[in-house]
Amino acid sequence: MLINPNYNLITSSTFFLLPAIYGLYTKKYPLATLSILTTVCSINYWRRPEPGMRENIDLFISKASGIIYFVYGYNNVSNIVFRVFGYTNGFMILTFYNISCILYQTKSSHWEYFHMLFHFAVTIGKMIAMS
Repeated sequence: MLINPNYNLITSSTFFLLPAIYGLYTKKYPLATLSILTTVCSINYWRRPEPGMRENIDLFISKASGIIYFVYGYNNVSNIVFRVFGYTNGFMILTFYNISCILYQTKSSHWEYFHMLFHFAVTIGKMIAMS
């Protein structure tokens, strides 16, 4: 059975290149590399979203990336406004992800829009962590 690419989620996965570019610009090479890796793994999964190795790699890399960026931001963002915005954005990341999972399980066609919002919020979170 051929599974079609999810072009909306492939497109929103490319948002992760913004913090990669910013990381290169600010000489935060490990974080930039991690964002590039996250982008590649996410696009690779959404080009043919089916259970298997590509899905497992995407899930592992995305979770590891989230933890690494959170710890980095927690230890390096000292501006109180950015910290509050970062925590609020973190809440939105979790909210959008959970809503997309619930809508997917209920077979709602709107799940992917919340997953796209999740990708956008992750991008913002990465930018905040590197600020």
